[in-house]
Amino acid sequence: MAQYQPAYLIEKLQELGLRPEDLYKAANIAALDLPKEKYRRLAKAWAVRQHRVRSESNTEN
Repeated sequence: MAQYQPAYLIEKLQELGLRPEDLYKAANIAALDLPKEKYRRLAKAWAVRQHRVRSESNTEN
């Protein structure tokens, strides 16, 4: 969401009374603290999910 729809995410955070800066700061700290193996697993899972979404949208056209 943060990568593809940042303006929408920021809008929703502000509606909830949250500061977008805090979310991005927490995400950055978490990413730096995450062990490499877990990061790789998350990155691979995300890539597979994106591939499936793109494949599904291509078959609908």
